[in-house]
Amino acid sequence: MSTKEGGKNRGKRWMLAGLIVPALFALALLFLQHAESKRVAEQKYSLLRAAADLPYQVYESSMLADLPAPVARYFRYALTDGQPLIGAVDLSQSGILRTSVSSPDWTAFTAKQRVVPVAPGFVWNARVAVRPGFYVSVLDSYNMGVGVGRVSLYGAISVVQAENIAELNSGALHRYLAEAPWYPTALLPQAGVQWTAVDDNTAIASLTDNGNTVSVEFRFNETGQITGMYTDGRFGQFDGGYRKTPWQGEFRNYELVDGMQVPRYGEVGWVVDGQLELVWKGEVENFRYGFLTSEDTGSSQ
Repeated sequence: MSTKEGGKNRGKRWMLAGLIVPALFALALLFLQHAESKRVAEQKYSLLRAAADLPYQVYESSMLADLPAPVARYFRYALTDGQPLIGAVDLSQSGILRTSVSSPDWTAFTAKQRVVPVAPGFVWNARVAVRPGFYVSVLDSYNMGVGVGRVSLYGAISVVQAENIAELNSGALHRYLAEAPWYPTALLPQAGVQWTAVDDNTAIASLTDNGNTVSVEFRFNETGQITGMYTDGRFGQFDGGYRKTPWQGEFRNYELVDGMQVPRYGEVGWVVDGQLELVWKGEVENFRYGFLTSEDTGSSQ
């Protein structure tokens, strides 16, 4: 074989390798993405099982007799007599976030979240645009007392993984309770929440699950809307470790959905050196509720 022919053959082999390697990488990526999607789906289904075979339950204003005044005002605003209790809700969200209080960069995200108040628990799965053509998937969940946090490149290659750490479990339960204005029957005493009066516009909600107790202070306006929440005891990750840091958020843009008043917009951040540093701003684009009824116990899978 001549040198010229040998050179042509080597060129063909390199060209072939240049086609095969990207194709194999794409196939591996698809396989890993499918595996991750399956794990997320299994977590969502696991939550729904907690709502199975629960009896038909409804809200009645007679339930409010012993509640602090601002809390009773909120339920009269947000719910109507005969409102069935929420079995599950699927939320579609979009907004911006940043990875730490010190980062100057905000990035866009879209997310799907399932919450099952009777569990209680949630699965939040977000796609965060890092730069054009490059994204990461972020999973936060809480189920049966266990918090999970995972970040993966392209929803496939795990780069950060944490699970069943005491501080993470506590922080996840804090999040579940703080976001309850999106699924308001979860704040009823029948859902396990205990309320303590503070003043005419403030009350503290406490919830215990799997031996873990968290409390969130909710702030109410004269209409009855929950406009904000605060806790000085949520664990967050800072400088590679967990520590308790004040955590604060706001809700607004209430809208009537399936007979309930729920906020479309929310934002949240950490209070550092007395200054609120927002890290998440989001809009709920769609609510899909499933109620505890005599025939159906949750939203579709």
